[in-house]
Amino acid sequence: MKNRLPLIIAVAGLAAALYAVILNLVTAVPTAAQSFVIQSLIFAVVAIVCGIYALRRGGGWRFLAIAMIGPSVFVIADAGMRLALYLRQGV
Repeated sequence: MKNRLPLIIAVAGLAAALYAVILNLVTAVPTAAQSFVIQSLIFAVVAIVCGIYALRRGGGWRFLAIAMIGPSVFVIADAGMRLALYLRQGV
């Protein structure tokens, strides 16, 4: 049987990137929003790690890596600033 580990990692990374963007864009009450921000940061880091793995595979995997890393960098920038504001307010 063929080695399917790269495909599994790519699908997991794409799912993590999608889930990170969804959690980042969710608006909720302030107490739940802070946990959503932390979760989106965690999923963004997972997507970046999977994207780096796909990028090092080369070939067609590079396009999947761009699809994972691009939105994850946006999520880290946005959610990181939002988390810093939450911590500054003391919520």
